[in-house]
Amino acid sequence: MSSLFRSIKFNVILFLIIAFLAMLGTFIPQTSDNADKVAALMSNHPLWGRVLNGWGFFDIYHTFLFAGLLGLMAFDVVICKLWNKPPDPGLVPLAEDHSDEEDATLQAVRKKPYRLEGSLPGSMAEVTRKLIACLKKENYTVRKIARTGGGMALVASRHRLQRWGSYVSHIAIVVILLGAMMKNLLGFETFLPILEGRSSNVVQSLYDGLQPDSVPDPSHPAWLQAMERMMDGPHRLKNRLLHHSLDPIAHWELWVDKLTVDFYHESTTPSTFASRVRLYNYDQTLADTTIRVNQPLDVHHVRFYQASWGVTGMIRGVILQIGNKTISAGMKGTFPIPDEPWTGRVEHYLPDFIIGPDGQPSTASLEWKHPAVVIGFYNKKNIQIGTLVLGAPSPVTPPNEEPWGMFFFAGGHLPVRPPFQVLSVEPVLFSGVQVSYDPGFPVIVTGVLSMVLGLCALFYLHQRRVIVFLRPDTNEEKVKVDVGAWSSRGSQEFEPEFRKLFRHLPLEEVGS
Repeated sequence: MSSLFRSIKFNVILFLIIAFLAMLGTFIPQTSDNADKVAALMSNHPLWGRVLNGWGFFDIYHTFLFAGLLGLMAFDVVICKLWNKPPDPGLVPLAEDHSDEEDATLQAVRKKPYRLEGSLPGSMAEVTRKLIACLKKENYTVRKIARTGGGMALVASRHRLQRWGSYVSHIAIVVILLGAMMKNLLGFETFLPILEGRSSNVVQSLYDGLQPDSVPDPSHPAWLQAMERMMDGPHRLKNRLLHHSLDPIAHWELWVDKLTVDFYHESTTPSTFASRVRLYNYDQTLADTTIRVNQPLDVHHVRFYQASWGVTGMIRGVILQIGNKTISAGMKGTFPIPDEPWTGRVEHYLPDFIIGPDGQPSTASLEWKHPAVVIGFYNKKNIQIGTLVLGAPSPVTPPNEEPWGMFFFAGGHLPVRPPFQVLSVEPVLFSGVQVSYDPGFPVIVTGVLSMVLGLCALFYLHQRRVIVFLRPDTNEEKVKVDVGAWSSRGSQEFEPEFRKLFRHLPLEEVGS
């Protein structure tokens, strides 16, 4: 079985499957990002909608299939790279990791690519001290190993930490995958459109979206009921895990007191927008602050982002000028029409007025582009006889030099010069707050930092290993010295350093 997971073909296929599912999650609308697009797709394409929903493609990153593939990849990395103890050669040609005792032999020294040999005057202790001094001067760590026959071996190394770079990097991959699985199984995202001065339960929409556990049909045989329960097992487990994350914050209530929007000069494009919010858990205040586009609120690892804003169809008040009189009215507020047996009523507000496909006044967007107030006209029997759309000022549109209006009636509509105009209007805005909980985020950050450290160790540390074998010479006043060295980099970089190590000693280069 381990040979399967070590297979390059298996690894490539697994990676391509994950990449393909991630691609589907990019092109297919996801419920957590845009539930309206999902609903529109299911309405316009019922068959494909049922198929995609049945396989979980509208929430693909939170399916057990995707989580299982991530877990399989983590397991595969463990089998391929971490099953054996480090170090692992990885992407650079590291030498075999012999123990110091294995390297401290004359045969091992003579196998090294860089060689020096010769005889040095002095006793074994004196020569040993000179050689250790040369190595430590170049920041080598030196270990002495006594050999039989009165010999001595010096095993010196520098930047040996490089050997752990590949191992640490692959551990980091496993940690990142585990963090992604934690987000997949325990995390959530939701969007809260909240009117100014109103509140919303933080996670109620997620509770509403939970599909109930299916109950086996009691008329089915026992084995079939058991099969149905087994098939529903992943769904039940997912619900339990999501409840584990939602239940502690089930009573969180987010209030939006005020939404502030600033615009670029002479433009309808907002430069920034921010919401003054309060977060409660029952009567306990958890937060009272302002969130902006790049300044989210973080409470118990649950983050609140200022994601969007918009103008609703409601108003707090409007001031109309009728002849020499000004009239103030609120939403659905009525007022008399001078010299006419009619009554006017403020119906709603259109931030970007257009005539809809049904021939009625509508809005093209929730941004201030072509604002208007809709006034309904009613006779004495309170029957609506027509609708007047009046151009209205806004913070980003210039004031109307000429009042304009559009009258809608049963037979159609026509432009009119209105008998009155809108002096000012105070629409109700809404704040779009993105709420997310990602318990795997700190795990992923840890994995990314570990990968950076591992890659830095692997590619930027230059491992060297020098073995010096000393043995008594036939001339009792000298010591026979054999030096062998190895480097993880090419000869052009290491040769100058190797020659510099013992440049003051009468040792001859054997070969490289």
